[in-house]
Amino acid sequence: MSSAPHFFSNQEIAEMFAAVAAAYEVQGVSFFRRRAYETAAANIEHTTTALFDLWKQDELDAVAGLGEKFEEYIDELFTTGKIAHFEHVLQDFPAGFAALLPLEWIGAKRAFTLAQEFQLTNPKTARDDLRKLAEAGEIRKLDRFGEGSEQKIIEALDRFAEQANQPKRMLLSEAEALVDEIMQYLRQSDAVLEAEALGSFRRHAPTIGDIDIAVKSEEPHAVMEHVRAFPGMQKILSTGDTTTMFKHTSGRQVDVKTEPPASWGSLLQHYTGSKAHNIALRVRAKQQGLSISEHGIKDPAGVVHPKATEAEVYGALGLEFIPPELREGRQELELAAKQAVPELVELSDIQGDFHVHTDLDVATSHDIGSTPTLRLLERASEKKLPIHRFFRP
Repeated sequence: MSSAPHFFSNQEIAEMFAAVAAAYEVQGVSFFRRRAYETAAANIEHTTTALFDLWKQDELDAVAGLGEKFEEYIDELFTTGKIAHFEHVLQDFPAGFAALLPLEWIGAKRAFTLAQEFQLTNPKTARDDLRKLAEAGEIRKLDRFGEGSEQKIIEALDRFAEQANQPKRMLLSEAEALVDEIMQYLRQSDAVLEAEALGSFRRHAPTIGDIDIAVKSEEPHAVMEHVRAFPGMQKILSTGDTTTMFKHTSGRQVDVKTEPPASWGSLLQHYTGSKAHNIALRVRAKQQGLSISEHGIKDPAGVVHPKATEAEVYGALGLEFIPPELREGRQELELAAKQAVPELVELSDIQGDFHVHTDLDVATSHDIGSTPTLRLLERASEKKLPIHRFFRP
């Protein structure tokens, strides 16, 4: 009799793939091989359906960036509770290594050094142990670390702890209300030339994590003063000359960063993501002898060329502009290279609603809506939409 399957959340599985990618980076394994694991991790993390359910339905191929080999690994995980190849790759790494990877600034190589030097072998306590070491001044004793590194580690741990206490991902509709509130306030300042919400919100993903907002401005100090006076702020988490992080009264974390007009496009592209899209973009840049970051595009001579618009960023790499909604690492670069990026569906393309509810309370209705029938008919007439009436017996 076969044993019961082993359940793992999408987040847990994404972290497993990310740990292998990080281990490969430390080991100097091919960039392209690492990229495959990084892409898989990002796509798994943002898949709205549980991989466990997809596995049971034999539909793992619905997740972009997996492929046959990775699907076999996931099948092995749910069947046996482990992935032998992953265990082999990570066998020489302290168990606390993976626990340090989500921390900002740390990165794979620093995580390995810290876990190895301080023998962080318990993944459940690795971050707490690291904090104690930093506060005791032990980390500065390592080569290529110092007091500044200790402070960055403490700040990264603080941000991680703050985010861990944040509410889970919210629906796009919930995020829209929050972003609208903040945007309306930001635009009251003359120092704000333009503002855009970034990340998964700008890509119109179904669910959103924290809110990141970029502000184009030539007066970052004035923008930050304006942000610090935001009435919807519960408390400031950190603030500086160009960036302020705060907790909104809703409990959500909001980061506001400024960027001068000359490099606005570079920052906008970088922080819109997705991770899988940006990885693919970096690969393309590398193939052309270039490198790309939020600051601009660095040429072979090491000169960074900031880009004022996103179209300039993509154009510099021989690509057609790619709308944020399509930046998910699903062959959009290949289409952009052929000038064949598909057009997005616009509101004007919608020809009607298949099913709507009004406030008319009838016996056959399973759910009463809030819109009066007359108002619904008026809106349909305003949009010149045909009205078909269907009555149930």
